[in-house]
Amino acid sequence: MKDGQCNIEVLIPTTGREPELVARTLSSLAKCEGVRDRVRVLLIENGPEQHLTEMEKEYCDELDIVYMHTPRPNKSAALNYALEQIGDSLLLFLDDDVRLDASILRVYREAAERHPRRAYFGGPVEVDYEAAPPDWLLKYLPRSAKGFRLPYSEATHSPNSLFLGANWAAYAEDIKARGGFDPNRGPGSPTGATGQESAMQRELLELGCEPWYLPSAVLWHWVPESRCSTEWTIERAYRQAREQVLVAGADHALLKHPLRSMLRLRGRAIFRRAWPPHALTAEGRFKSEYHSSWDRGLVDGARLQSETNGGAEGGT
Repeated sequence: MKDGQCNIEVLIPTTGREPELVARTLSSLAKCEGVRDRVRVLLIENGPEQHLTEMEKEYCDELDIVYMHTPRPNKSAALNYALEQIGDSLLLFLDDDVRLDASILRVYREAAERHPRRAYFGGPVEVDYEAAPPDWLLKYLPRSAKGFRLPYSEATHSPNSLFLGANWAAYAEDIKARGGFDPNRGPGSPTGATGQESAMQRELLELGCEPWYLPSAVLWHWVPESRCSTEWTIERAYRQAREQVLVAGADHALLKHPLRSMLRLRGRAIFRRAWPPHALTAEGRFKSEYHSSWDRGLVDGARLQSETNGGAEGGT
């Protein structure tokens, strides 16, 4: 940001998304305050083309919009491709299936003017459910499927929080200083690990950037029925557990104390098998499968981490 002038680049990576949802996002963005005031929208399609290039023509009168395409279906790589073409700007990261409060751009701009260096920002994420999940399932869902909000009514320095990837912002120069996003994390990554945004926010913390929570920077994330079902939640538990080990690396208990940890996992498995499925309620069966999936994720994450470290050591 130069001379108090904040340029905002809105980055919307997308792959395989229904054009109707992308259009919903862009239509919502077009209604935001100040959307034509030094705001550029980068629609970054990665993977097979889904004819989203037409979006650039459709919204060019309402938005300063640029369509980009990279053939590799990898969200982190797509963001890095866009970063190469961005100068000194505040980057606002949005998912391709959100609707925005009309004031969101103004809120982010005002925050950037108050904190023009070494800062990043995030706001609440509410949900638009296609079909609401049962109440008992909510505590098992990830934040992206049940929403995210901190208990503050004013902009607050929030050093212990990680903002959701659907609604956060950081300065381009800071993200470039940390080498961009890790293509081994996020949708399309070879490891299948999630959390490329969380990993980057940790990198920014190490750089000395201060995280600021903006309670008025609100948006709503579309959650289809398929992404808040019991089956999806069980599969997501596996990926979350594997990510936990990959993030912690050698500091994770499974790698620091493998024998003790494996005995504990084995004990949990024996305990679960002691209760046959027909003796459990629907919620009880779900919990058993959920925790089994989580433990498999831990074991596979530890195996992948060990193989990666072994390969690196063997190549030196």
